[in-house]
Amino acid sequence: MAYARQHGVRVVGIEPMSCLAEPPTLPEEIREMGETLMTHHRENPRSTSRVGYCVDIAHGYADSEGKIVHDHWELMAAALPYTTEIHLKNTDSLYNSTFGFTDAERERGIIDIEKTRDFYLAHSKSLPVSNLIGYLEIGGPKLGRDYSDCRLEKSLRESLRYLKETFVSGTSDHPETIKAPVEIVSRNGSDRAVVQIAPSMMCADQLHFEESVRRMEAHRADLLHIDIMDAGFAPNMPLGFEVVKALRPITDLPIDVHLMVEDNDFFVGQFAEIGVDLISVHAESCV
Repeated sequence: MAYARQHGVRVVGIEPMSCLAEPPTLPEEIREMGETLMTHHRENPRSTSRVGYCVDIAHGYADSEGKIVHDHWELMAAALPYTTEIHLKNTDSLYNSTFGFTDAERERGIIDIEKTRDFYLAHSKSLPVSNLIGYLEIGGPKLGRDYSDCRLEKSLRESLRYLKETFVSGTSDHPETIKAPVEIVSRNGSDRAVVQIAPSMMCADQLHFEESVRRMEAHRADLLHIDIMDAGFAPNMPLGFEVVKALRPITDLPIDVHLMVEDNDFFVGQFAEIGVDLISVHAESCV
């Protein structure tokens, strides 16, 4: 938190996870870590960055026998006082798969976006922010195949359209549940703002990256989300510094970097120099 503040990072993001090996996962872990870090920042406001949770609405905890111990509603509720961002994705009844919100995917998934929207509206006074950022996270079809590449655009368009209609426009399948654009209210009732959508650029065509950025701008995305891995903490390494360096001068959209790396200090420093707007890290790599 102190290192992040020294390098100009305003908020350090932490994502609660879904297994005991990656705390915080259980509700009590989520609450304890959040309160500990927020207390530390309150005691050292000039030398530390704020901390916020990036909550995955499709995370629940199932034990080694496949029994659901805590569903996604319990984990979302535990994280409320520390939630600054949300992952918008769908999943199955065991919290195993990741997919989006096309018509077909909504039929087989368990995540109800309308109820999720209503949950955060009902508990808006518990949130620490007035702008609750949400971004779509989907695996998509296998990339690099002629028979599946063509399906990615349809999946992204349908999912983003449904999310924006449900969260913002009030024209979802049940429009009577919301009569105006959704607004998240801060604790003191000021600075009202709509929920924001940040599509993940990891799913973009890397050979036509700028074209993908322009499409996101045309569809009025609020932020661009970049997943960064180091082939160590996470086994893959799809995007790196050079992509973000090239991206920064060609768009005015805020860049939200999600680090899945072992050396957070090094990566935070590098991306702060590049000029990204938000950086999230994994708690279990901050030791």
